[in-house]
Amino acid sequence: MFSKVVDAANLRLEVLAPNRFTLGLADNLEVRIFDVLAGKERSATTLSGGESFLASLALALGLGDVLQSEREARERLQTLFIDEGFGYLDRRAL
Repeated sequence: MFSKVVDAANLRLEVLAPNRFTLGLADNLEVRIFDVLAGKERSATTLSGGESFLASLALALGLGDVLQSEREARERLQTLFIDEGFGYLDRRAL
């Protein structure tokens, strides 16, 4: 299930930060981050505040996407995520 969430998060992340990051999943279920611009994997602890917010938002939205797809078509999952991280984003990301 977690791998489905990471896959869905990558779809969201491509919209939020095109060609910037790709998320992956290690054997120990740790989320891995591939920095497309740097061309290498990096630790989540090295993400800036804005980058961390975007990755977290993509994971939250991916979770919602997966949960919604698992529910029957007649049921609608309605959620709202609130985070103070918007102050870290540049104008384009906002």
